[in-house]
Amino acid sequence: MGVQQENQQTQQENQQTQQEDNRFMVAECDTQQSKQTFIQSHRVAVCKIYTDWCGPCKSLAEPYLELAKKHNKREQCFLFKQNAENKNVQCSVSSVPAFEIYLEGKLVKKVEGGIRIKDLEELITNI
Repeated sequence: MGVQQENQQTQQENQQTQQEDNRFMVAECDTQQSKQTFIQSHRVAVCKIYTDWCGPCKSLAEPYLELAKKHNKREQCFLFKQNAENKNVQCSVSSVPAFEIYLEGKLVKKVEGGIRIKDLEELITNI
């Protein structure tokens, strides 16, 4: 294999890795329409509601990403996030972090003020 072919193969591998990494980012709804699309497109949808200034919200970011990597499945389960300060998306929580869990488009559970990731995962798997 020549140097040019090795470089092309390395480039392709890097692109594939980047695509896989992007697939596991937690999507953010930035409009009411995008939130409804996320909810309606999946059997189970989980919305993490946060603010940029909230310490507990920040500390849950990485564990929530790991949970998304584990549970996000096309049309079955989808974990996403919403900034509570975004005025383009309806938000009715009194404290953050908060989580809304939807089953077949209907809100079935809302947790405000935080939850352990282990307990959130249990809620998701038991729906």
